[in-house]
Order: sequence, then structure tokens, then C-alpha cells
Amino acid sequence: MLARVSGRTLLSVFLVVVFTSVVPFAPRSLDWGVQFSTRVIEFTSFAFVGVAFLRFASFLSGSPDPAEDPEGAMQLARQRSGALRLCQLGVISLVLLSIWQVVLFFGTLSLLDQQNAALSAQLGQRLSQVEQSLLQAPEAVVQQQWQRLVAAKAPGLNPALSDPQQQRKALQEALGREEKQANLNVIKQGGEKRFNLVVTTIRRLALSVAFIAGFHALSRRIRW
Repeated sequence: MLARVSGRTLLSVFLVVVFTSVVPFAPRSLDWGVQFSTRVIEFTSFAFVGVAFLRFASFLSGSPDPAEDPEGAMQLARQRSGALRLCQLGVISLVLLSIWQVVLFFGTLSLLDQQNAALSAQLGQRLSQVEQSLLQAPEAVVQQQWQRLVAAKAPGLNPALSDPQQQRKALQEALGREEKQANLNVIKQGGEKRFNLVVTTIRRLALSVAFIAGFHALSRRIRW
């Protein structure tokens, strides 16, 4: 009875976690899919241990003689077949969840690429606007901007320049270096996000495979 109660309690906890993780329901959202699948996989251990408890409870129960106690024999058979169906359901669900992980991975990867491209375009547009304003700015504004950057000790600037046109050209070159550095930062951040995505996806897939193997082994051993 203790093993059976423990198994049902763990399965109930797992179901509560699954159903509460569905809300708010947004199946088209990649973020929702990743969060939901991650939470399900992390709590699959509750379901696995719960099924193992039910299996153990069926072993502890004596095997009544069908001729003398047909009702008890039928009840035991239902318990054993129910545990077997739960194992099979666990295998099927985790296989489908693993396939979904692959779909989420490529979808998130494509979204990251789009976000990086959009961010690079925004940075390029902003710097182009600044460069255009610099080209049209009066010499007094150029000198003021030059003095501000020299005072801030911006790299790549020659403080000895005094000609406004040379200062304007040097500022354009500084903008070019800034744009290049900004693009490098975007690429670096994108690479870090892609790496984290790969690691977390592999982790979820590895856990799924481990639980699939566990449920499969449990279902094979529970056959009679």
C-alpha cells in the first residue's frame, strides 16, 4: 500500500506540474515551447519513480489463484497492465517530446539569426545617420565633437590635429571602427547564444533519451 500510494502521489505531482506549465497556452511561441518542454523533462523523474513504485507494489502483492480468488487476480492483473501502459505512454511521450526539441532548436536558431541580422542593421543605420550628420555639420560642431572625444581619450584619435577637415575625416574613421566593433560584438553575442542553445538542447535530449531507456527497460521487465 505504501509503494502504491507513493507512486500515485508522485504521478499526481507530475501531472500538476505539467498542467500548470501549460498556462498560458501559446503553442506557436518558441519561448513557451522551450519553457514547457524543459519543465516537463525536469519533472519526468517524478513520473519515472512513480511508475517504478507502482511496479514494485505489483511485485509485493501476492499472486492469488484465479480459481479461488478471481476478483483479486483480476485486480492484480489490472495493476500490472496499468503500470505497463504507463511505461509505454512514457516512452511514446518522450519520443514525441524529443522530436519537438529538434523542431524548437531549429526554430530558435533561425530566430536568433533574424534577431542578430536586425540588430546589425539597426546599428549600421544608426551609425550611417551619425556619419551623414557629421558630413553636414558645421566646422564648429566638428571641432566641439572632436574636443569631446579627445577629452574622453577615444582610441585612434590624434590630439594634435587642428584642421577641421582632418578632424572630420578622423571622426569618420572612428565611426567606421565603432561600427566594426559593434558588428563584432553582435557576432560574439550571437555565438554565445547559439552555444547556450546547443548545450541546453543536448541536455534536454540526453535526459529524454535516458528516461526513454528507463521506461523501456521497466516495461520489458514488467511483462508477464
